[in-house]
Amino acid sequence: MAEAAALKTTKSSDKSHEAELKDLYAMLDVLKADMKELTRTVGEVGKAEANRAVDTAKAKGKEVKAAGEEQVDALRTQAEDYGRATGQYVRENPTAALGIAAGLGLLVGFMLSGRR
Repeated sequence: MAEAAALKTTKSSDKSHEAELKDLYAMLDVLKADMKELTRTVGEVGKAEANRAVDTAKAKGKEVKAAGEEQVDALRTQAEDYGRATGQYVRENPTAALGIAAGLGLLVGFMLSGRR
């Protein structure tokens, strides 16, 4: 009789272990699903941050390009103004302009001739 009781206890103990094992496997499956979802979420957040960084870089690039174009336009306008002023000076003072041009030509010629 004692043996039968011990055998019965062992069988019920095996059943409770099986139930605990099934519960453990179920918990592991839930944990796997949670980890998969967490990995997916982290990936999405990373992609969103990367996209935001790219958008910010593009916006800054456009700003720099616009600022550069403004600088080029300002320099072009300034060069045109200097050209007009020089043209007007030459028309008003042709003799002086001819003398300045000849002097600069002579100076450049000496510099390029190699005589020092």
